[in-house]
Formats: sequence, structure tokens, C-alpha cells
Amino acid sequence: MSTSIGRHITLRGTCNLRDLGGYPVAGGNSLGWRRVLRSDSLHDLDAQGMASLIDSGVASIVDLRDTAELERQPNPFSTHRAVRYTHIPLFSNLDLQTRLRIAQAEGDVLLALYCDVLMNRQSALSDALRAIADARPGGVLFHCTVGKDRTGVLAALVLAAVGASAEDIIADYALSAARIGSIRERMMADFLTGGADAASLLPLFLSNPATMRGMLDYLDRQYGGINAYLRLLDKDLTLCEKLRTRMLC
Repeated sequence: MSTSIGRHITLRGTCNLRDLGGYPVAGGNSLGWRRVLRSDSLHDLDAQGMASLIDSGVASIVDLRDTAELERQPNPFSTHRAVRYTHIPLFSNLDLQTRLRIAQAEGDVLLALYCDVLMNRQSALSDALRAIADARPGGVLFHCTVGKDRTGVLAALVLAAVGASAEDIIADYALSAARIGSIRERMMADFLTGGADAASLLPLFLSNPATMRGMLDYLDRQYGGINAYLRLLDKDLTLCEKLRTRMLC
């Protein structure tokens, strides 16, 4: 595992592991490094990779995948004594047929998916934000399978909650494009084995800046902005402050 402080973290067994630190926020502050990480699935980590994450300070894992994904690719930290493992399925029943239906829709299919999640999965989003905010001392890592969609929506909310700009939220989302080639190839092979049309599925692997900008525009139109939306999720009005305390230098 690369020990230098930087956005992307090289760790065998992951492709899209990176830090949410370093972004400037209101008041002239910046987000601390190695406080909150985002990643693709961790199921390919070996013992050395797991030890590297723990040695780097990771003390909590938030797994956003659904139950079927966990059964196929168990999380190696789910019973590990050194970390607190929390499972919060952020997309409900995102099986192959659901992916195919989304992929066959017109327009920006990922934007439609993200807006659906923001509208219909508010309880899960609140739980995921709370799991990060209330995590034990040390670093928190949240992840899904590719580290782009479920992780991307949650990362956008986390960054907004602590005062990052829309431009940085969009830029952070777009970073996945250069990291997920090997994941895309593996998943496409699985989809093809299941009889899926490859061309229709390719849009699911994009992370265009316009998609995240569209999500933020949707929050403006539907809820009065991302901060107003966060207040819907923050029932006791402590969530955002706890996230700021955890992430600010």
C-alpha cells in the first residue's frame, strides 16, 4: 500500500481506492487526509492488504452492496476484530435485470438512477452518513462494488455536508473513469455470460462530470439544494457537524 499522502491509494486487490481528504472547504480549512476513504469492493484483498488498511488507520468499514453481492463476494472485514463493519445496502435489489432496465432507458441512465436513490432511499442514505459520522476513532472506508455509483452518491453528500464546493464534488466523482477498467472488463464478461447485450451496458460504467452536475441540479430543483436535502436526512441536526469534526484538519 502506498504510504505517501495523496488522492489515489495503490493497494493490491482494489482498483478505485482513494481519499476524500485535501479538498478546501469554507473558512479557509481543508479536509484532513486518511479520515474518510472511498473504494471499490474489498473482497480481493489478501491478509497483507487488509493489514495495510488497518495499519493506515482504517477502523471502520461501511459496505454499501446488497445482500446478493455479499454472498457472492464476502467482505473480508465482516468478522474482523480490528474494525467495525457495517452493512447498509444503498441500492435496493440492484440485480442484473434491474441494471438492464436502467441501461435501456433513454438519456443519462446513471443520472436517472441517482435521482431515484435520492428520492427513494433516504433512510439508507441517512444511515450511511450516520455510520461515517459516528464511527469509532480512526479512518472510515465506505465502498460498493465499482466504487462509483453508490459510493459516488454518498461521497457527494459527505463532501457537501462538510462544505466542499460543487466543483470539487463533481471532480471527485469523475476520477473513477480512469480507475475502473479492470472492473469493467470483469463485470462485462459476467454480464455477457448471463446473456446481456454489451453495448447497452457500457453507459453503466461511465462517470461523466455532467452526470454529477445533473444530480446536483436535481437536488436544487427538487429539494432546494444539496444542503437542504442533507437537512432532511439529519433529523437531530448533529450529523453534518459530526462529519465536519471528523474530516476537518
